[in-house]
Amino acid sequence: KADLKMADAMVDDLAGIIATELDNFDLDVQSKDFAKDFIVVVDALKAAIYRQFGLEHHFHKFTDKNISIVDADFGTLSKEQIQDKLDEVMADLLATKEKLDSENEE
Repeated sequence: KADLKMADAMVDDLAGIIATELDNFDLDVQSKDFAKDFIVVVDALKAAIYRQFGLEHHFHKFTDKNISIVDADFGTLSKEQIQDKLDEVMADLLATKEKLDSENEE
């Protein structure tokens, strides 16, 4: 249950950061069309984070069935290689969030 709370907190923080940055680029983040699209983006982000915590999410079945990651030099990646790449992306996201948080505190 603690993992679920942590994962949801991460999603909330990152979604807020993304929405703020898109607003800074003068996108109409208040429009209904944007809201519909952004809900999908946030749900996909939630699925990625949930998987890192070993939590189930309804997007997992879709991504597992429909998306494969291919390395141009080595062909299709194994599940372990995919997990390693996802871990790298998550680490980068967390580092970016920490950097933005520290900049906002200054």
